[in-house]
Order: sequence, then C-alpha cells, then structure tokens
Amino acid sequence: MMPTSPAAATIEQALAHHQADRLEEAETLYRRILDTDPRHADALHLLGLIGHQYGRYREASDLIMAAIEVRPDAMYYYNLGNVMQADNRHAAAAECFRLAIELRPDYV
Repeated sequence: MMPTSPAAATIEQALAHHQADRLEEAETLYRRILDTDPRHADALHLLGLIGHQYGRYREASDLIMAAIEVRPDAMYYYNLGNVMQADNRHAAAAECFRLAIELRPDYV
C-alpha cells in the first residue's frame, strides 16, 4: 500500500529508522512531521517513545500527553504509563494503565 500523503510517507520512513534503533534519524523525521503538523498524534506519540528510550521522561510524557489530547488511544495511555513508571510516578502510571484498559478492555 502506498502512503497517501507526504506525512504518511515520512512516518513510514521514521518508523523504519525507529524499529532499526536509528533513533536520531527517526527523531529528525518525527520532528519534521511536527514542523508541518504540530498535532500529528502518531508523530507526537512516537517522538515521546524516543524520549522514553533516551531517559527524557518529562519530555516523553509531555509529548505522549499531547498525542492523547489529539486522539485518545489505549496504546498511547499504555505507553504513557510506562514512561510514568520509569519516572517513578507510580500513581500516575496506574491511572494511565486503567485508562488504557477502559478505552480498550482487551488491552491486557
């Protein structure tokens, strides 16, 4: 399937870099998407995951929360919970996991 927009093509390239652990390249592409569409939920979420991988937990949580504001999604809440847990914010993590399950009960 061919990407339907430049952002879709770029997100596919960024994901390929991300999955290959080429985080700097992925981060550059996610930021490029956000330069043109600051509310691109997937780019916000995935850039937040890179922040988590680098241990930049506050940045990661801010980005994933911004993605959730655009599009509440169980996976976003789950990953936000992981960031909160890594940052020793256990009560917030538990709430994120609860919200993920509330949105998608089979997400266990």
